[in-house]
Amino acid sequence: MQESEELDDNDPTQLAGAQAATLMTTLETQLKRYTRRAKPTGEVLGSGTYGWVIELTSAGETVAGKVFRVSATSQLQALATKVCGEVITMLQLSHPNIVQCKGVALLPDKSPLPVLLMERLKTSLHAYLLRPNNSNLPVERKVSFLLDIARGLDYLHSHTPAIIHRDLTATNVLLTSQLTAKITDFGNSRFLDLDPSTTSRTFTTVHGTLEYMPPEAQGVTAQGVSKKFYPSLDVFSFGHLSLFTVTQTQVTLLPPTSTDPETGLVKGLSALERREQFVTKAQQLLPENPDLLQLIQQCLHNLPGKRPLTRELVEKLSSMTAVVIPAGQDRGRVERDSASTQGRGTGEAAVVDTRPPAQSPIQPSIPEGAPDGGI
Repeated sequence: MQESEELDDNDPTQLAGAQAATLMTTLETQLKRYTRRAKPTGEVLGSGTYGWVIELTSAGETVAGKVFRVSATSQLQALATKVCGEVITMLQLSHPNIVQCKGVALLPDKSPLPVLLMERLKTSLHAYLLRPNNSNLPVERKVSFLLDIARGLDYLHSHTPAIIHRDLTATNVLLTSQLTAKITDFGNSRFLDLDPSTTSRTFTTVHGTLEYMPPEAQGVTAQGVSKKFYPSLDVFSFGHLSLFTVTQTQVTLLPPTSTDPETGLVKGLSALERREQFVTKAQQLLPENPDLLQLIQQCLHNLPGKRPLTRELVEKLSSMTAVVIPAGQDRGRVERDSASTQGRGTGEAAVVDTRPPAQSPIQPSIPEGAPDGGI
């Protein structure tokens, strides 16, 4: 598909005008140190509600560019703030399991907002797992993916200040040609002060993909009620992502049995129960690896305080890498992964327990004798 065919329907230059020109000048000043020259190749790599991802060349290399959709000039200032936040977040990050941000390009013929330049990766974990010729991948390959993602997530949570991704999905994990997994898309991420007395962050708006969201994120804005989100939000998403990775099947949720009219939170089915058939399928696929299934179930616990920390995910998955390899099979990459020390930031933040109390006040109220409230 040609780029012009994809972009014509929402040509931002038609609604930019003087406001966009003024904003572009302001952004150029703010992002000058991060700005690079880039030229579109004409290939559109993907699209979504945010806009498009296109291929560009910059400084002799091929990169991916995130072009933000603008449907009204009234959105420009808010979108500019969001874009700048994502750029600044990504430019602070440097880790083998995080997609590298290269800077920004100012392309007013594409968008009045800066185009976010990132390393060019060929496919997402989601697409890779669902390819017909990749069905029935060996368990060690799946564990390798999960270990990469856990290392990237641990790096984010160990960052100072910590970063909560808030939209960790299989589509937001990209793969290199060597099948190294890297986390991307920090448009919804937020910083978190990891002082032990303030190990949560209050958000009044829920972002993310429904199936990947934990119970405490459900119904948050039903009546304008704000909730405190912890890094364990990402751990729950990791659990759902792990279930998808192991089963190589789109994980759909059973409907909740009821909704609390006062809070908007669902009741009656736990997060695991809503994914029961996929947990059963994972159990059938992992007869020799009960520890992996148990780890996934822990990540999907209704109570944030009962979920493992990211450093525990890394430790447990690292210990599993040799165990899941059938006897006589080449251990090559898996042993190298197990020996690797990548994945954790430095400083005191790396050892702060960011989990809320086990009996978290943000959980839905459940009738006596019923399971924990779920999503």
